[in-house]
Order: sequence, then C-alpha cells, then structure tokens
Amino acid sequence: MKLLLLLFVFTSPTLAFNQKQLTLYFPTDKSYMLHSSKMELKKMIESKQIKKVIKIVGYTDSTASHAYNKELAEKRVLDIKYYLTSNGVSFADNFSSKAIGENFNQHKELSKNRKVSIKYEGDAIDANQIKKLKDLKKGATT
Repeated sequence: MKLLLLLFVFTSPTLAFNQKQLTLYFPTDKSYMLHSSKMELKKMIESKQIKKVIKIVGYTDSTASHAYNKELAEKRVLDIKYYLTSNGVSFADNFSSKAIGENFNQHKELSKNRKVSIKYEGDAIDANQIKKLKDLKKGATT
C-alpha cells in the first residue's frame, strides 16, 4: 500500500498538469528540423494536441567546439519558437528556453543528439480521471 501511495505522489504532478514532451531532430550542422520532425510537429499543431509550450531545450552533438555548439543549439531553439508562434501556438506564463549545446549524456548515434526537446501542455484531464486519482489516493492511505 505504501508503494502505491509513493507512486501516486511521484506521478501526480505530471498527471495534474498533463505535461508531455516531444523531441525533434535536426540534420548535421543545421538549425532547421528534419522533414520527418517537421511533419510530426505540424500534425500535432493541426490536431490541436499542443495547448501551451512550457519549455524548449536545444542540443547538439559533440563534433564542434562548445561555443559553436551552444550557438547552433540557440539557433535551433529560435527556429522552433518561430515555427510554433507562426502556427498559432501559445506559450505558458512560466515559459523558458535553453540552449545546452552538446549533451554530456551523449547517445552513441550522433544523430540522436542533434535535437530540440519541447515540453508542453496537452489536453486537460477530465473530472472523472481526477476523481479516480483521488479515490486511488484515499484507498492507498487507509
């Protein structure tokens, strides 16, 4: 029973705000998205799955200098911000963006490191789902 409560407490902030994450990939040494990433983002925008953007973080692989990678990551973040705003996506009041450059948890496949991560709010949880979570919490504490 205690484990169930711990699991609920750990996951409830994610469930309460219904935050989701999308990763978009980029070609080597470029600040524009791969076509497949652009199509995925476009599909999500058109279907209104992205309600508000909370955070954008840009990454690069480690094949250039730190200064160059940081600048490239900043360009990638700006490209995504421009694409989102030009397609009518709004930003949360607590919105932030960051360009990290090379990620020190590098993936062995360099193409997996050339990315931008977008954290966003999706569809809200309905009242029945909230009631089920509250009932689960009550059951775990008794």
